[in-house]
Amino acid sequence: MTAWADVCVVGAGPAGVVAAVALGRAGRAVRLVDVRGDDARRAGEHLAPGVLTALASLGVAPDLFSGAVEPCPGRTVCWAANRATETSYLWHPDGHTGNVDRAGFDRALAAYAAAAGVELTAATRVATAKHDGRGWALTLAPVRGEGAGVADGGQLRCEVVLDATGRRSSFARSQGAQVGHRDRLLAAVATVDGDRAADRRFVIEAAPQGWWYCVPIPGGRLTVAWMTDPTLVRRSGGVSAAFSAALAETVHVRHRVAGVAAKPGLSGRPPRLMAAGSGMCEPMWGPGWLAVGDAAAHVDPLWGWGVPHAVELGLRAAEAVLLPAAHRPTVYAAYNAAVRERWLAAERTRGSYYRQAADWFGTRFWRDMALAVDRYPPDRH
Repeated sequence: MTAWADVCVVGAGPAGVVAAVALGRAGRAVRLVDVRGDDARRAGEHLAPGVLTALASLGVAPDLFSGAVEPCPGRTVCWAANRATETSYLWHPDGHTGNVDRAGFDRALAAYAAAAGVELTAATRVATAKHDGRGWALTLAPVRGEGAGVADGGQLRCEVVLDATGRRSSFARSQGAQVGHRDRLLAAVATVDGDRAADRRFVIEAAPQGWWYCVPIPGGRLTVAWMTDPTLVRRSGGVSAAFSAALAETVHVRHRVAGVAAKPGLSGRPPRLMAAGSGMCEPMWGPGWLAVGDAAAHVDPLWGWGVPHAVELGLRAAEAVLLPAAHRPTVYAAYNAAVRERWLAAERTRGSYYRQAADWFGTRFWRDMALAVDRYPPDRH
């Protein structure tokens, strides 16, 4: 049996959920396909000021995220300097902010979308997609046998597909788009359990072999992430050894971890590895489809694009899809150009910070990263 929707949103992260809810509120029939499954593991992170305010404009009440977000009073940054700078969020013009358990945050958003009338299909992928000039014929299939409510070979017809699959840009790539990568930046992410420190600030610190962030998240946990090059990890005898050695070269992060670093992976497990470099999908649109959030463009975590970027592009994509079909290509092209220019501006700023670190530390890692960021066009994969 073939199901039908106006729009299929592939990916149930913040970009996909925001787009789906905005379209649903405008009266469109929306199918939200969660490609990740319940076992998806995402790093804790810091929400930039204004994100919760933007979500509130969609009717998302802050108490929806109870247990997934905790207040953050400010940040500490030490970048190519002997002294850290402190920033308080108490009177920030863009509203309050928080530190977030991304897995819990994303689950809460997906539940909100379902409650708002969006049809949510969990642990499901798009197996095939054919466009006939009028719309899409999609075949949906379970992810590793986990799909809820979708039989293998389930059919869906829709007019528009939004690719919200994150850095993979899975649907866009299936339509011939390419993702250009500036660098091979890798995140090694570990968790400290039993964190009861009174200081709940977000910490960023540059070090000789990469940069770090440290985020207290709900449940008495501390996310500790090291951004580095995969070659350094391999040369150091594996991720746990490399992580501990690099952590010893920090000051503020090491102090925050407070001696728990001697334990493997900081919580009994080796740090998990995640792609963290900058990249852009080109093109970001085609006949009947549009990429949103990180599927359109992503930068390394230093800029905190993550959720704010996802929320904004989700809203912009919904606005574009609500236009008459004849007008969409022009708006999609303008969207592509605007996102591309924003990404390039972020990369220029990142390049200036990376050059500062290269001058300060003088290590091969920072010299190579500064050169990679300055290169354009990015490598194609």
